[in-house]
Amino acid sequence: MLYETVAVLMPTYNGSKFIKAQIESIINQKKFPVHLYISDDGSNDDTLIILDDYFKKYPNIFKKLYKVNFKHPVKNYISLTLKVPEYKYYAFADQDDVWFEDKLIHSISKLNEGYSLYGGRVQVTDENLKTIGYSPIFEKPTGFANAIVQNIAGANTMVFNHSAMKIFRKIKNHPITSIDWLFYILVTFYGNKVFYDKHPKILYRQHSNNDHGIGKSFESRLSRFLFLIKGGNKLFNELNVSLLNEIVDNYEKQNLEILSNYNYLRNNMKYKLSSFKFLKKSKIYRQTFLGNLNLNFSIFFGLE
Repeated sequence: MLYETVAVLMPTYNGSKFIKAQIESIINQKKFPVHLYISDDGSNDDTLIILDDYFKKYPNIFKKLYKVNFKHPVKNYISLTLKVPEYKYYAFADQDDVWFEDKLIHSISKLNEGYSLYGGRVQVTDENLKTIGYSPIFEKPTGFANAIVQNIAGANTMVFNHSAMKIFRKIKNHPITSIDWLFYILVTFYGNKVFYDKHPKILYRQHSNNDHGIGKSFESRLSRFLFLIKGGNKLFNELNVSLLNEIVDNYEKQNLEILSNYNYLRNNMKYKLSSFKFLKKSKIYRQTFLGNLNLNFSIFFGLE
């Protein structure tokens, strides 16, 4: 039997400065009650004191506090997905964002339309929640042909159903590069639908201790370019493809063809002008014109 309540999974680490605002925005969601499962990765500030107060005040909401010592946010997230009981719906939550009060009712309405995974844009703020911008907007359809080369939504925006969780739990102990990107890849690889929301439902707080920023500054773009040149993106892709090759049971036939084409591009098209034509024919794509130019560049120079 699946719990109808939404299981909210929140990894924490030294989040005392902002975590109260995030928790309050979660427990005050419209319509949908929540159960919080929190995994703290060795906080040495007041995070655990704050959490202890909430667990005592709302015992019916705060279900479990796990204490781990990964010192790694992705590993913390993954361990949490493997520990929580079975629910009809799940949501990821970062410790320093703020949810709009209709985030769950809106996202779950989309899941009930036949989608397995919901993700979307964010409204970017400074540490005082003053709006400073928005994450990029994507117009092209979601699907595995896009997911294999691009993530479109952060984990902190994601809400998903039990079938998506079952798919994600196939990863077991495989090395993980990015939990949100891998979620998008796996859900679409198995033929499930992903809804990308162009309308933000969270305030994404930017501050000096962000594990990941929005990355629109010149310095952020330069850092990503250097990461690409040094082979970081290629390593991520190798890990993602390796995982897919391990779990090709119950796949969609057309997605296996996409995976095969992507492997061919990566392994056989370095320094070949025909790579541009083959990529177009494969229908593998990123969401923007510039993104697709970069994809062609990466494949031609063997950086993908």
